[in-house]
Amino acid sequence: MELTKRHWNDFKTIPDLQRGPFKPTEIRLLRDLLCQWARKHALAPEELVELCSDTGSRSSSKVWCSLAKHFPRRSVQSIHNVCRRIFNPNNYKGEWAHWEEQELVHFVKNNGHKWKEIGEILGRTAVNVKDKWKQMGGDKHDCRKKGSWSGGEIVTLIRLVQQNSGVQAVPSDLLTACEGLKNEEAVFARLGTRLQEADHLSAVKDLNWSAIAHLLVTRSEVDCRLKWNRCILGKITPADCFTYEEDMKLIQGIEEQGAEDLTEVRWEGLETGRTAAQNRTRFRTLFNVTCGRLKLTLEEVLKQLKHAYTVYEEEDESIVDFYKKHYFMHK
Repeated sequence: MELTKRHWNDFKTIPDLQRGPFKPTEIRLLRDLLCQWARKHALAPEELVELCSDTGSRSSSKVWCSLAKHFPRRSVQSIHNVCRRIFNPNNYKGEWAHWEEQELVHFVKNNGHKWKEIGEILGRTAVNVKDKWKQMGGDKHDCRKKGSWSGGEIVTLIRLVQQNSGVQAVPSDLLTACEGLKNEEAVFARLGTRLQEADHLSAVKDLNWSAIAHLLVTRSEVDCRLKWNRCILGKITPADCFTYEEDMKLIQGIEEQGAEDLTEVRWEGLETGRTAAQNRTRFRTLFNVTCGRLKLTLEEVLKQLKHAYTVYEEEDESIVDFYKKHYFMHK
């Protein structure tokens, strides 16, 4: 079958464009196709690394358009982005050392947001550097706190989320009464029942985390989003969080019921060791976090959750090692 030729901006004309994470089968196919392309064009392993490290949108568009022919419902840009994120050996190469963070701060202060330049200095990708800067708090990194959240920070976060979403689940006077509490556990103990009943707050999507972090000051955009999604949105204290095994039982149990949407799920029939209310609250949290800005079906959400909870067994081997083993040495 002849494959349709692809162009960099043809996503504008694809009516059923597929979004969201790439499946393991898609990633494996991408890896094979990329290595085949590299062998066909006689690329050395170092050149393959350079190709995967490319941060320009069009600098090597021919290869991405060529690979995209095999993924008719994926945009060329998504092919480019997933390859440079997953196959670039310099991307997300372990924890950042303190000196690297200091070097990043010093560089941005003197040169601005030139991610590619500082990435070359640190031996990391521009994407990794940009994400790290964002995680550190961006231009307000000096104000960012680390470690446990105070009770006042938790209260402020809940208040800012309510203001940003327009949903008033917890009354202002109750939040004010919690401001003096020492830590997040004390706040959750006071607000636990109220949060458990706030289903409409769980349904809130598309929050402006950048604006929320700007007003909170002491925590980064990433800090705020993760705290909300992992702890507050779950309406449970850290000690009561679902375990990995409980989450898997929850996901598999819903899948086995064959429900087409959340209204058909029989929460009391899920054998997780939790109550029906706890199961429902936990999965609604997972559902909303997984969907994000996308309108996914229950089946699509379950597939993505299973992928997220499954260890991808083959990824200890870098694409360079894979290329040398299966392609470069077997020309």
